[in-house]
Amino acid sequence: MSLNAQNLSQIQKLVEECVDKEYKSSCQKLISLNILPNEKECSKETCNEVGLVYTYAKDYQRALNYFEKGCELKDSLSCWYFGALHYGGSIKEDYKKAYVYLKKACDLGYGLGCNDIGVLYEKGNGLKQDYHQAKKYYEKACELKEGLGCQNLGVLYGQGRGVKEDTLSMYAYISKACKLGVEMSCNAMNRFYVNLEQACENGDVNSCDNIGLLYISKNDTNNALRYLKKACDSGSSASCFNLATTYKSMNHQKEAKRYYEIACKAGEGQACCELGQKERCGKIIKIK
Repeated sequence: MSLNAQNLSQIQKLVEECVDKEYKSSCQKLISLNILPNEKECSKETCNEVGLVYTYAKDYQRALNYFEKGCELKDSLSCWYFGALHYGGSIKEDYKKAYVYLKKACDLGYGLGCNDIGVLYEKGNGLKQDYHQAKKYYEKACELKEGLGCQNLGVLYGQGRGVKEDTLSMYAYISKACKLGVEMSCNAMNRFYVNLEQACENGDVNSCDNIGLLYISKNDTNNALRYLKKACDSGSSASCFNLATTYKSMNHQKEAKRYYEIACKAGEGQACCELGQKERCGKIIKIK
């Protein structure tokens, strides 16, 4: 085909329909033009794109050839697509091969590759089920700003798999996932607040404390004070300490002193430290 202006416009339209909209017919038409580089000629920048054309045209073997070459050229996306095709249902599953290429993608800094290795470990697909390894890869994915990694890490903390169950850590990671654009994480956060508030109203002191701390993280001091006070009044010395610390951060020294005294009398050593009572000053309390 002669690449005049009209033909270039046609090719650009086919590329858009093929890669962006995943139209199989447009991909097949693009292939029939015989203008795509072959597997040996493609560069680090083009192997992945041509591989996608063949993927959407349902020619998976040709797609794999391009992704494999791209991965050899250290293109993280090519490594990921090669691995993902081997466990995503498009071709016969091969979890061991998927792991090899997903790890290459992860090592090259592609967060989704790290997340998917975490999934393999969590589910035990082709690997021995290992929640600690799942946590390791979810953490790396989250550090690379892959929202699904943050979401999955939050779920591990919520369920206590491979880590000590920790409601606040669960919230922190799911909140980060939401900020990174994971819609289900945003929906989960909304449900999480509703459930904690209901549990608190039903007398669950830990829920009152947790939601109070969550409101602190959102800089909503009014709701934070309300729920921490409810927990403190219900006998939670840790909540009294948290309440005092919140007042202190607001420079409300009188209220801070009042609740530090309550917490100190209840055995919260750090509260005694805040009051300058050296004889009762204990180790810093880690708030869960």
